[in-house]
Amino acid sequence: MYLTLKNPTSEVAKNSKRLLVNQIIVGLLIAAFFELKFGHWQALSCLYGMFVTIAISTLLSRGVQRAENAAIKNPKSSMGILYFGAVQRFITAAVLFIIGLGLIEFEPLPLVVGFGVTQFAYALNFIKLKKN
Repeated sequence: MYLTLKNPTSEVAKNSKRLLVNQIIVGLLIAAFFELKFGHWQALSCLYGMFVTIAISTLLSRGVQRAENAAIKNPKSSMGILYFGAVQRFITAAVLFIIGLGLIEFEPLPLVVGFGVTQFAYALNFIKLKKN
């Protein structure tokens, strides 16, 4: 049921790279759809949503790597790292959404669709990992 890793850091790094590539491919496909159907600004809005997802996914993978390294020395500190990472990702996503919607004034629907669809790519990557 649980994932067991022979070399945790290299496995996390490999899976992170695969996830990043999957998210970029899915995000670019959705942005291309918005470009063809609605125009340039909507496609840029979608790409920004993809950027938000990639930013928080990158923070997650770095946090997991730090937690794995810390777990060797002190398992309790690794839990703290993971909790801090969750708060960090939530705040980062909120700030990036505020910047994108409030300051840059991207279109809300394509931004949220770009974010949501690339998050779905994250979920698919996780499901694939559980099967292996």
